[in-house]
Amino acid sequence: MKATLSLLCVLSLLASAEIIPEALPEVVELHHASTVQRLRDFPDHASRVEFLRQEKAKESSMFFPKDNAAWGDKVFRSFRPAAITFRWQCTENETGPFCVEISEFPDFSDAQIHVAPKDWNKGIWHPCYTLYSYFNSLKIGTKYYWRVLSYDLKQAGDPADCSATQSFTTQDLPPRHICLEHNYPCEGRETNFRDLGGWTTVDGRRVRQGLAFRSAAFDSTSTDTIHPGRIHIGLGDQEFLLDTLKLKSDIDLRSAQETANATRSPLGAAVQYFPCPVPSYAGAFTAEGKAKFGAAFHLLANPDNYPLVFHCVGGADRTATLAIFLNGLLGVSRKDLECDWECTFLPDLPCLQNNCERRCCSLVFHELEKYGTPEDPLAKKIEIYLLDCGVTEEEIRTIRKLYLNH
Repeated sequence: MKATLSLLCVLSLLASAEIIPEALPEVVELHHASTVQRLRDFPDHASRVEFLRQEKAKESSMFFPKDNAAWGDKVFRSFRPAAITFRWQCTENETGPFCVEISEFPDFSDAQIHVAPKDWNKGIWHPCYTLYSYFNSLKIGTKYYWRVLSYDLKQAGDPADCSATQSFTTQDLPPRHICLEHNYPCEGRETNFRDLGGWTTVDGRRVRQGLAFRSAAFDSTSTDTIHPGRIHIGLGDQEFLLDTLKLKSDIDLRSAQETANATRSPLGAAVQYFPCPVPSYAGAFTAEGKAKFGAAFHLLANPDNYPLVFHCVGGADRTATLAIFLNGLLGVSRKDLECDWECTFLPDLPCLQNNCERRCCSLVFHELEKYGTPEDPLAKKIEIYLLDCGVTEEEIRTIRKLYLNH
């Protein structure tokens, strides 16, 4: 459901401008809200799979478009964030150019600055700005402040002639999906890029957003027979990931064979690159698997590595296994961990379950039952597993301190 924000600016013809903002929606809903909420209403993974199976039989437009869209494009259409349009009107003495500032802070520190477009045919600046789904970095469940001001004044560092400050809150419904613009060489294939944060823990705390992101690979594997090693992202993506999300580290979960022993991130030399191959699901509980996940958590326990992104090839299995361990350690419920895992595979989850039972998050939870006592919560079982992997108690405390709002 598309959300629209509007700001009515009526400027006086006198020397000073009078600005009259209109009321704003209290909560901005996101496009994927109905999809996620419908899935979370079911009690467990099995019931959600059965629902999707029935939807597919009906060719429901909610999950299953009737055309032959690729898997990635169907996922994209299910979870693509909405475009948000900011609008205003001005008297004739204010003709632009304009910019929109958006910030989590009322003093607009660390604000996003967006310049309104120009109608080149009419020679005027549009009194609106649309924050498209591409590069939309708004966090979920977060209050934002915004205002409109002259771009020339902003360049000069004088915000005196600007609209009154308005605010809105984004809908509190994880996961926080982020769309990137360019995904070469597969047109229409998204990078399955989303924030690991935003989930609420069983004790009522929230996993911090903007710290860790999970994704598909930013380049083709070396075994790709068509475009081996080709970078998927464009310059706009790279600028967004580095300047807006401020990524510092790239944890690559692929094997050395898949990366051809790469030593540098596709995001550039400014990003630390950590090759950290891991297995998925039940493979995480072998001796080799535990050693590899221990190495991954050593990286996650270093505050200097944040913000970071971790990924495998498709951001599905190995990435999902690490995400389950990390968010589960922080106290996210099994139901929410399953929902997050399912988001990767929509809308083809029923086919996946039918064809490959070994590729399922339930395998992780089954293996974790062997740790601790039957009465221990999931977070405790994961903690015991990680200690068995060589992760220290101090590292576990550091990770919880980094991610949890106290």
